[in-house]
Amino acid sequence: ATAQVSHPDLFENVSTAAIQRKGEFNNSQHIANLLWAYATMGIVDNQLFSSFVPTAAKLIDSYNNQALANIAWAYAVADVDAPTLFNDIFI
Repeated sequence: ATAQVSHPDLFENVSTAAIQRKGEFNNSQHIANLLWAYATMGIVDNQLFSSFVPTAAKLIDSYNNQALANIAWAYAVADVDAPTLFNDIFI
C-alpha cells in the first residue's frame, strides 16, 4: 500500500482469502495492517471490513495504540459502520 501501486486483482484475491480465513487471524496487528492497506489504497471492500468486525472486536484488548489508531482510521476511511467494534470498550 505504501508504494501506491494499484493491483485490483491482487486486492480482490487477498480480500477473498482473508474473509475465508478470518478465523485464523489471531493477531490484532495483522488485522490492523490488512484493513489499513485497503483504506490507504482507497479500496473500500465492505464485505472485508464488515466480516472483520467480530474478529477485530474479540482482540480489542491486544491492540497497541498505533494499531487502534490504524484500525479506527481504516474504518472511518472505508465508511463502514462497526458499532460492536467502536463502543465504550474501544474508547
